[in-house]
Amino acid sequence: MDGKKDCQRKNEARGGSQPRGDAPLASGEETDWEGMLNTERTRGDLGDMTFCMANYLKETMKMMFMMRSHHMLTDVILEVGSELFHAHKVILAAASPYFKAMFTGGLKECEMTRVKLQGVCPTTMARLMYFMYTGQIRVTEITVCSLLSAATMFQVSNVIDACSVFLERQLDPTNAIGIANFAEQHGCHDLYHKANQFIVQHFNQICQEEEFLQLSAIQLVTLIRKDELNVQEEREVYNAVLKWVKYNEEARRPKMEHILHAVRCQYLTPNFLREQMKNCDVLKKVPACREYLAQIFKDLTLHKKPVVKERTPNTRRVIYIAGGFFKHSLDVLEGYNADEKTWTQHAKLIVPRSGLGGAFLKGMFYAVGGRHNSPGSRYDSDWVDRYNPMTDQWRPCSPMSVPRNRVGVAVMDGLLYAVGGSAGAEYHNSVECYDPDQDTWTSVKPMHVKRLGVGVAVVNSRYPKDVNPTANYENYVPILEGDCTETPEDFASPQETLKHAMQSLKQEQWQSSVSALIKLMHISRIQPELLDSNMPRIYRTLCSLLRNTRPHVVRTVCQVAMELYKTVQCTQRPEFDELASALLLKSTHTNKGIRNDAQRALDSMVSHLPPATCIRILTSEHGASHKNPLIRATVSRLLYNIINIIGVECLSSNPNFKDTRRKIFTMCAKFLLDGNNETRNDAKKTLKAMMGHPDFDTLFYQDVDWKIISSIEKQLVSLKYSRIHSV
Repeated sequence: MDGKKDCQRKNEARGGSQPRGDAPLASGEETDWEGMLNTERTRGDLGDMTFCMANYLKETMKMMFMMRSHHMLTDVILEVGSELFHAHKVILAAASPYFKAMFTGGLKECEMTRVKLQGVCPTTMARLMYFMYTGQIRVTEITVCSLLSAATMFQVSNVIDACSVFLERQLDPTNAIGIANFAEQHGCHDLYHKANQFIVQHFNQICQEEEFLQLSAIQLVTLIRKDELNVQEEREVYNAVLKWVKYNEEARRPKMEHILHAVRCQYLTPNFLREQMKNCDVLKKVPACREYLAQIFKDLTLHKKPVVKERTPNTRRVIYIAGGFFKHSLDVLEGYNADEKTWTQHAKLIVPRSGLGGAFLKGMFYAVGGRHNSPGSRYDSDWVDRYNPMTDQWRPCSPMSVPRNRVGVAVMDGLLYAVGGSAGAEYHNSVECYDPDQDTWTSVKPMHVKRLGVGVAVVNSRYPKDVNPTANYENYVPILEGDCTETPEDFASPQETLKHAMQSLKQEQWQSSVSALIKLMHISRIQPELLDSNMPRIYRTLCSLLRNTRPHVVRTVCQVAMELYKTVQCTQRPEFDELASALLLKSTHTNKGIRNDAQRALDSMVSHLPPATCIRILTSEHGASHKNPLIRATVSRLLYNIINIIGVECLSSNPNFKDTRRKIFTMCAKFLLDGNNETRNDAKKTLKAMMGHPDFDTLFYQDVDWKIISSIEKQLVSLKYSRIHSV
């Protein structure tokens, strides 16, 4: 008896005992035993068991959804705009605290069978109702804003969380500020915090976007005051502020002094401060700002310790080790986390190398030169690869002018310097520097001595001090570089420089025109808006010089065009189309340098100008319909680039890109039958990328003429098969 009582007490303690009237099963009942789980059996008493039906709630809610669809046992009608939604109050109250308060809180709606709702559209309400009955919600770029607003209004926390996760995964430099503001308005604290973390971490990209220029003065100051702002140098913050002021100078100039105090100007270099005080038009109009910077300049020259602390970006402190040699050249990349004291393997080098140089610049790790040493081949390398820690991917950069094994590498003033090294038995005293923004290498003054395995360091951002005078070392001061043909002083007044440059263009002499174009290129980097009214003349000059027989003139024009595309937005004139057509023609030139420069200019065009503008040019008779197969190959490659820039999802779903998508589809379809192999391959890559979207078939057959589709039916089937096979 005692044992039986003990067993009964144990059963009751763990919830195993039930009154006989609540027994879950009756004898003779047919039961789906496969739908049960967590069957609890009490040892010693097989007559008392508890069952949990795995699919019970799902099946019940499925039945409730079916009943709502047929208006069965519904007890309330929600009137939203012109739509009526039949529902069960108990389901609404269980899913939403808003409806729970409405139907159980003693309000007049408790007894009403028809309730009118404001502040939500019928389509969004339909999606929320579907979620309340099924627990499923589909979130897209088009619906997320209305869904989050409605879910916040009705306090449906699960939908709020789903929308927040969706927006968090959509974060990029173009929308981060907008998402942060939206999250703040709707009280989504986690999303707001993560969006702000993204903004701080990617400030250098954020400040290039339109959303940054729309910030209020208070928002801007709040942002740039943050210690964790992720910038390589304070100059980036200063330039961002200057860009923000120039966006609406008349209204924002009076706020410049207050905002400038939020910039940690004590960490700007004296040379940069001197240049700004001398050349910056905004500072010239705000004497208080010039006086403030003049005092900081004086303190820096007197080596006074800054009263403000340096920024401390919340980034991992990692030492990267790339390549090396053990029996053969290695392709490994490892990172040592100094905080966690752990080693991590990352994406492998594109080409195994030993004796390479490495440096970190603007958030990217660069692997420079080295030697590829394997049983099958041995050669010194001019390769330069860039590693992105955020994506764990390598990308090739422009190669150096010569191979450099055991090269010295250093970073100064936003440029990467490659010093000395060897190519076979030849040692180098040459030095070249890499501009990551332009992806170009430029030779600078060589060393006096040829050096292999040279050590390079940067001190005080300029050159070594307090070095033993008997040691064998050399220092390099960029500002004294004798090969520079232009200095900041040459551009003291952009307006005056523009005036002289335009006068030179009117002379229609290639020597003076080339010099003028170079100056205009510099103006485009600092005050591009000055060029807008002069762009027709500039475009005409560029087109004229592209017909010049001197290769260096044509290459200069291509490089100027590449720069202008990055900043100048004047694209609606016939001269613009004429220039793009001329560049397409030069992209097939027999001179490799001209060909590459023209290709880079066209790449800059599709990267920085609106897709519709680029498509307009590429679909013209000078592009996709040109008789030259090499031009068609270039157009096909550029189409693939445009797809990657816009994004497959955006191109397929955004109604603003409907005409662009139609033209891309039509061109690619025609290119599948092109006689040029490169043209066909790039068209296949473009269509395969688009096939990743679930609505591809619908969109493609809707946008492309059926005659074209019937002519490429075999190619389409082959593409779909190869894509499925690769997946």
